[in-house]
Amino acid sequence: MPKRAQSLTERITRTKEGRLIWNQERAIFEITEAICEILDQEHITRSQLAARLEKSKGYITQLLDGATNMTVRTIADVFFAIGYEFHPRCTRIANDDPTDVGTFPYETATGYSIWNPDISHDLAISDELTEYALNAS
Repeated sequence: MPKRAQSLTERITRTKEGRLIWNQERAIFEITEAICEILDQEHITRSQLAARLEKSKGYITQLLDGATNMTVRTIADVFFAIGYEFHPRCTRIANDDPTDVGTFPYETATGYSIWNPDISHDLAISDELTEYALNAS
């Protein structure tokens, strides 16, 4: 029987380092996706968000494109500026093994799950993840 080809996710997450990087990227994606979803629902533009935060539109673009590493304070400030409170939701890693990465469901403020490891997401992959993926073979 021929060996099944590994997906990019499987290749990246087969080592502890890869799982750590993958988890970081997933967290960035989930937070920025939740912010963008609320912006759409509330009909708030990036320019309006920038004004509310007294920041430039370019800064907001960098935040929401994942180009800037947001602190917890920045995340809280952004949610506050759009009229929401930020409450992180964590789930235990599968099999009680800290080196094993399972599924981490995340629900946005609207209750929709935005992460499904079985489907492809259009997310900006960081240089670090890209480099790791290219070397994971």
